[in-house]
Amino acid sequence: MAIRDQLLKKLLRQAPPAPDPYKDPFETAGPYRSWMPGIRTALRLRYLTHKEAILRENKQNLRYDVSADEMRKQVLDRLSRKPTGRGVWAFLLQPFVAVPLLLLLTAGGIYSAMALQKSAQDKNIFRIDIPRHSDTVYQLKAEQSENPESDKAAELQTELDGLQQNIIDHFDKLPIVQDKLSELLSAIQQKEFPPTELFNLSKTLNDELFVNGIPYYISPMIESAHCSHLPLTAFLARLFGGAQGTGGQCVIYALLTFNVEEYRYYNERENNHLAFFTRRLDRIDINENVLGKVHLGDNTAQILLSNIDATSQSSLTAVNSGQLQSRLMPEGMPDVYGLESIARRLQTRVLNTYIDELEASPGFRFKRIWNRLTRADAKLLTAATEKLQRRVADVTAFHEVQHLIDQFDDIQEPPWFEDSINAVAAKVPMTPTLRNHVLWELSAFFTHLAYGEELQGVLLNEFTGITLNPMLQDQPHYYSIRILLPVLQAMKEGTLESTPPPPAQTLSDVALAYKALASDADNLNHLARESYKILFDRDLSGIDKTRLRSRSLLQTAQ
Repeated sequence: MAIRDQLLKKLLRQAPPAPDPYKDPFETAGPYRSWMPGIRTALRLRYLTHKEAILRENKQNLRYDVSADEMRKQVLDRLSRKPTGRGVWAFLLQPFVAVPLLLLLTAGGIYSAMALQKSAQDKNIFRIDIPRHSDTVYQLKAEQSENPESDKAAELQTELDGLQQNIIDHFDKLPIVQDKLSELLSAIQQKEFPPTELFNLSKTLNDELFVNGIPYYISPMIESAHCSHLPLTAFLARLFGGAQGTGGQCVIYALLTFNVEEYRYYNERENNHLAFFTRRLDRIDINENVLGKVHLGDNTAQILLSNIDATSQSSLTAVNSGQLQSRLMPEGMPDVYGLESIARRLQTRVLNTYIDELEASPGFRFKRIWNRLTRADAKLLTAATEKLQRRVADVTAFHEVQHLIDQFDDIQEPPWFEDSINAVAAKVPMTPTLRNHVLWELSAFFTHLAYGEELQGVLLNEFTGITLNPMLQDQPHYYSIRILLPVLQAMKEGTLESTPPPPAQTLSDVALAYKALASDADNLNHLARESYKILFDRDLSGIDKTRLRSRSLLQTAQ
């Protein structure tokens, strides 16, 4: 505004007298034409603003006979006055304000830069250093299985010690985190370490990371292999005619690392159950074929967003090619009962619903226009798949929280479970641990469907695909779904009693139950709740999702 007033003053001083005292030339565009269009308009508006104020003052003084030249002098006089009040910028530019403000902004910039640097260092610890530590432990055990006293084994041990010290030193201001990390990193170097204790160590470390606002998560994995299979080159040499090893079993531990994108509390009665929504950071060649998990004895759940993304992306690619490949039939298995076409219909219906919602959304319309202007591409199907990923994560969380509830309540086997488990376990030894897991998964799958909302048909596809895959016969999910499908079918047909029908034992049994349920996919949540009430003689857990952000509630969850 000050620059504009200076230009206007210059213009008014240089202008010749008005040819007509009763016509003000500065109300017209003529005197401003020597200036650029934008400046020209600004100066004219500024003059008119001042003139309007002067006319109001003259009216109050009963003056109505002001000539054009006198008006110009009054405007010049008004422009030459010092402002009676201080503007914001004038105030901020005062030394007693500007200097502290500048120091504050500088300090804020330095703090922000240090925080970003610290965040990047934290991420590198979890993305690079801890996975590298796990890899080095593997290499060391592989070398020790061949030649424990070799120079390479000594070098690897030295490298491992240096890595561990570097990781621990990074948290020098958090001694509790240091202690928990040191215990966990040392544990995976042991030849054998009790799995329960290993999970407890990771649990206490994750709790400390959470309480201290460090958005990362560590999950241990345990693999057992014949020592002669380590390292891989030695295994391949033996496979193609090399000397056969005589060593025993080697247990390999790995620490998988994740970034925590979000945490949520789920309230059930008066209990708050904590769920971590995580994305994989490390590149260790271990793939978990699950969407979420709860370690035995843990009181928090983990949702694996990377695995959920991979599941959704497989559907997206298939839709783009015009042939949606649901994950129902395992690769290589013939679709003799015509299940794939039903699965495509159920999954396509959900994606089409999302697409319709997006097309009606003002936000997506704006995004599509913007992408056209920037020559980017806004695919409705891509956006729909992103929503599918979010919704699958939402529903998976209820499954995992049910595990926490059942673990807390110590769910008991109902009377009918003995016959059901014996029927599905005819070909596989059913250990007590596997037996308990089947019961827990069965309970969680009921909850999964009960909170499935628009995803009920997609979930039916997922569940059925698991129990059709013979490669998963050692997994509790496989058996629990064999029990679940006939139960839901009987509930749909009105024949379910306190003793459920026999589990699905053949492909034909699975196909019949799947077809019956697919015809009423929108009612699966109701069927799940009602059948659970009949079989377990109690209502399914009422779980409310909350987005509580207070870290102090970790104690409540415990």
